[in-house]
Order: sequence, then structure tokens, then C-alpha cells
Amino acid sequence: MKVVIFGAGFVGSALARGFAARRYEVIAVSRRPRTDLPEEVSNVTGSVHDPAFLQEVTSGAKVIVSALPALDDADGPGAGVAVLLRSAEAIGARFGVVGGSAILPVVEGGPRQADTADFPAWLVPRAEAHARTLELLNSAPGGVDWLFRSSGGFRSPPPRRSYGFLSHQHHCAGHR
Repeated sequence: MKVVIFGAGFVGSALARGFAARRYEVIAVSRRPRTDLPEEVSNVTGSVHDPAFLQEVTSGAKVIVSALPALDDADGPGAGVAVLLRSAEAIGARFGVVGGSAILPVVEGGPRQADTADFPAWLVPRAEAHARTLELLNSAPGGVDWLFRSSGGFRSPPPRRSYGFLSHQHHCAGHR
């Protein structure tokens, strides 16, 4: 199964290593060449905002993952996520977004972590960008199979396909 990961920084490269260890065909897309990825991972340079590149690199992918920063310097919050969501919809791929946990409630029904008194003010713009990303995913057409994964929790609609993208436990967690 082909998995394309956009963003090969700390999180994206860890995902690429994990998928490669499970013998998936993995392509890690980054702005600059990476030398620290295993040879089983194809590392390509390119931009999510280049339609020809995007079509070429995602062709045949079953899973597209955004491990891009929440705030995109060039196009504002989450512009790359919107582009990748449309791409996943067009090819029928599952779409995963790795985001921050600050948008999740501290306790069931409680405030978001970002809304607590101790949350650092300098992180608020990132948290709000992740919240907009989750809003974008929640408004996605019904045919798009997506997930949002953070280190502190998990939100996704019920899966319509079963790829073993993450464990079954992760697929089912957070459906409230």
C-alpha cells in the first residue's frame, strides 16, 4: 500500500520510518532533501501547492498524510491541508492530519487545553490553526475518509475503510 507523507520533519519522518518498518511503500515529501530517512523511504522534494507535482506524487496512494506545520508561512493557516484534502477526495485515498492536542478538551465536556489559564499565549495561534483544520475536516464531503491524530487524543468520523493505518484502537477511540 502506498502512503504519501507531506512534511518530513520530526513527526513526518517518524511516521515514514514506522510505515516503512511495516513494509508500506512510503514517500516522504519535504521542501529540502532529507538524509536521515531509511533507504526504504522515497524522499522527494516538492510543494503541496504545485498541482502537477501533487498529482504525480499521490497517484496510486491509498493514504495521504499531512504532517505540515499548522501555520503555513506562504498561504496562511492550513492552506496545505485543504489542498491535500481535495487531492485525497479526488483519488479516493484516506486522509490523515497530524495536529496539536491543545484543541482537545482537558476532560470530557470541559474546556480545550488551549482555553486553560496555564496555556502559553505564544501557542494560541497554532492551536487556533489546528482548530480550523479540524473544522475543515468536519465539513469535508461525506465520501472523504479522514482522521485527525494528536499526541493527546484522537478525533475522526467512523472509518469507512479499514487499512490498518493506525491500530484498530486508534480508529475507534474518540468517536463520541
